[in-house]
Amino acid sequence: MPPRFRELKGYCEKNGWALIRVTDHYYYEKVLPDGRVLRTRVSMALHKEIPRHLWHRILSRQLQITEEEFYRGLRRQLPRRARCHLDRGILFVPDW
Repeated sequence: MPPRFRELKGYCEKNGWALIRVTDHYYYEKVLPDGRVLRTRVSMALHKEIPRHLWHRILSRQLQITEEEFYRGLRRQLPRRARCHLDRGILFVPDW
């Protein structure tokens, strides 16, 4: 079963994706060590489940990870300092 958009947003926040813009979607990007830039967007309808066909495209084209890697990254605990910053609405981008 695909995750909800809330979980995709949580994954991005916990795994070094920078929030670059908020319009009708949340827009994130991540610069990889080899210089490639990955980009994804997350619907504001955080309570909705991501349609299966879209979920597989997000995994393969945007996040470039497996579903197992996604759930492992989603379970990752943020450092205490990062949680505090997120609570204040400030995006914390860990070193990657």
